[in-house]
Amino acid sequence: MATKPQAAYDRIAAANNGPYNASTNPGGLADGGHRQNWNADMKAVVDVADYAADLAVEVAADADRFEAAVAAIEAGPVTSVNGLSGAVVLPKIAPIALSVPAAGAVVTPMQTFRATLAGYAADTIGYYSDYAIPQASRTLNVYQASAPNVIFKTVTVSGAGNSIDSNLQSLGLAVSTNYLAELVFTDATGASVKTPKVAFTTPAQFLPDIGGGYGGGFFMGTYTDGSTRYAAIRAPKASGFLTPATWATAAGVTGQTGAGYGPSNSAALNSASYPSAQFCENLTINGLSDWYLAPAAEAAFHQKAMYVAAQNNAAFASGGAEYHNPALGNWTATEVDSSQAQFARASSSADATLLSGTKTSNASTIAVRRVAI
Repeated sequence: MATKPQAAYDRIAAANNGPYNASTNPGGLADGGHRQNWNADMKAVVDVADYAADLAVEVAADADRFEAAVAAIEAGPVTSVNGLSGAVVLPKIAPIALSVPAAGAVVTPMQTFRATLAGYAADTIGYYSDYAIPQASRTLNVYQASAPNVIFKTVTVSGAGNSIDSNLQSLGLAVSTNYLAELVFTDATGASVKTPKVAFTTPAQFLPDIGGGYGGGFFMGTYTDGSTRYAAIRAPKASGFLTPATWATAAGVTGQTGAGYGPSNSAALNSASYPSAQFCENLTINGLSDWYLAPAAEAAFHQKAMYVAAQNNAAFASGGAEYHNPALGNWTATEVDSSQAQFARASSSADATLLSGTKTSNASTIAVRRVAI
């Protein structure tokens, strides 16, 4: 490769029309400086010109080599190109850059995830990438682990974008089964690039979208209590709602101040003195009798989930058979003090409020249950 004549570049850069001074302005051409510098400056110009000419020859040679390499690859198969052996990679599209988005979004690498209040399908496989090109389409290919080179299921979305997802059940995948998946970007010319295949395993059971029928009632999302993941289930309105309802028939301390998740508060309040909890505890709906009045955090979770359910199931929308305004107060199984208990309401899928109400006042009661998943 031609060597850059740095000294010549430096000499040309120092040349100027100022008065020559051997100490303060040795590159000056005025006041006799031309006698000192002219010939040397011209020699520097010639050296730089020669360097430019050498570069032009090298670029032309590289272009010829590249053209020959492309011709050899297209003619294929090849084991070496221009004396170099090994894998030959000439992508027509720039490499994909993958990144992991925030929780609740479609994720990278490929994996399954449970329902969240973001409104995504409950059991979904998805791919997210920060890669952006003028695409004609993007395709999600799924392979059985036992046949990793044969496409088992495929989903294609037209147009540009950086994510794709599909419900596992809609794809026809089996539970507790190993698969591989890849994402393919295709541009308008038909050129495409694939991500590496990523392994994933389907869950032991599939869950519906939030608001879908499940477990004797309606699926409202999932949460973790301790180290266990649970599917949250709301009772059907016709059999699992009580309104108006009081929390207690009289003031008094119960000690049920737990504000998290689960049936323990409700079970301890199962008596005629606590009408809301007793109503839930004594329900049998679709053959299931483990309904309860949710404590504060779980009740707030259900209130928010009703907004998401309305997006997925018209029955939860205003006027539907399962509609209950989440902004109205619903009793929880959490006591505040001798005279007050908490009730929950929500203004959106992201905002729930826990308030205190007199135990003997009226609100609504909703029965829930949960299933470990």
